[in-house]
Formats: sequence, structure tokens, C-alpha cells
Amino acid sequence: MIKYPFYYYAEYADGASLYFKGFSEDECIQNIADQVAEHGECTMYTGVNDDDYVDGEYVGSENFIYE
Repeated sequence: MIKYPFYYYAEYADGASLYFKGFSEDECIQNIADQVAEHGECTMYTGVNDDDYVDGEYVGSENFIYE
């Protein structure tokens, strides 16, 4: 299983909600932009926060700090 260093979420004008993983932040942003032709304007994007990611950057669950 690949642990990508970056993980983003985006919403589009047509209501689509998509997730993007990549090896760089730029790769994720480019992938978000590439979907505009299919889904319309990107209305919101953000880095994912979960047990492995903080603001879209991989930290691993063993390093995650719960506040």
C-alpha cells in the first residue's frame, strides 16, 4: 500500500466531491485543476485531516497529535 505524502479534498460547481493523493502538493493542486473541465469551477479545496494526515501532509498515525 502506497502512503502518499499529500492528500487533498475538493468540491466543484456540479456538486462533485473528490479526493486527490499525490507525491507533491503541486501534483494534488494540478489534479484538482484538471477536473474543472469535467465538473466546473472548484468551489473549495483543503488538505485532508485524519489519523494519518494533517492539513494534507502525511505524518502517520503513530505521530498524530490529538488536541
